[in-house]
Amino acid sequence: MRPWKCIARITGASLLLAAGFRAFPAFAIFWHAHIARPFAALAASLSERLPFPLLEPLGFALILCAAAGFCRGWKKGLARLTAIVSILLTVYVLAWLPGYFVPMERVWVVQVAEETPNAAHAQTCTAAQDAPVPTNAFSNPPRNDFPSKSALSPTAAELETLCLRLIDELNASKLRFTGGKNALLQAAEAMNAAFGAGVSENAVRFARYPEWMAALDLAGFYSPWTGEALVSPNLSAAALPFIACHELAHRLGVADEGAANIAAWIACRPSGGELADSAALWALRYAMAGLRASDESAWRRCAQEMRPALVRTFASMNGFSEASSTARSRFLLRGADSYAALVPWLIEHPEA
Repeated sequence: MRPWKCIARITGASLLLAAGFRAFPAFAIFWHAHIARPFAALAASLSERLPFPLLEPLGFALILCAAAGFCRGWKKGLARLTAIVSILLTVYVLAWLPGYFVPMERVWVVQVAEETPNAAHAQTCTAAQDAPVPTNAFSNPPRNDFPSKSALSPTAAELETLCLRLIDELNASKLRFTGGKNALLQAAEAMNAAFGAGVSENAVRFARYPEWMAALDLAGFYSPWTGEALVSPNLSAAALPFIACHELAHRLGVADEGAANIAAWIACRPSGGELADSAALWALRYAMAGLRASDESAWRRCAQEMRPALVRTFASMNGFSEASSTARSRFLLRGADSYAALVPWLIEHPEA
């Protein structure tokens, strides 16, 4: 069989499989549980044994491989490049894409203990890896459902109320962040405590060559090809803990960005300290971006409520950047697959 035909068949099969995930959620759920997640766990167990992130040298090797093909002629180079892209696409479809079509309640929910007038009862669910979560995991157990459709369009007044609530909390905090490797270790511990994840201390790591993340404007990245959760070492110490938990949520099988943010919030908040503050700062950044797009005067009122320490910390995360606000506001109100789905979720569940 000629290489072009082989590549075409692999690509076609991948696209057909992707269509099957979208058309048949039960098929996506089965594939996600029995193929995608075991593959991710296997890839992670291998890559975490290395003293450096595997994704970056692998990426460099693939680039060199494609370049070597072009040195032998544009046809061979194009064939090699197409083959590489086809392989990457196939692995992406097999190992990651099904997660986007799995209902959120089948991906991650938490075990919540609630007191009733009659007796205490527990609602037992599964985390991303089907492990039980201790009933005392949360001092104020959050709701585990995704934002309702009606909540995905918060008003300016709702956004302002959320911003002021977060600002009041952060104004009262010491806002001390350790940063570095210690923040990554705390993030892994928080995810283990919240979801019984059992991830290792190397489950989330700094990128060795963060220039590519800066070029793509990425704070973190989960690689479904190597099972690695990577974060940029250039992040401010305040931004790092929440981002690390977000990428670990991907590592545990949560594909949707909004759901990963909610999972990171659930992990960070009961830990207190810098993890809780980092989560509040990111929620404030998303909420302030949406508020600025909706009501500039309300945004200014909220900004004026910040104490100097909070102003400095928020600025270190580019929270006041108009470009950042414009970019983030494009996510807000767009739907359940957006990063900023955390905002309507917090508005709908203020007890979280």
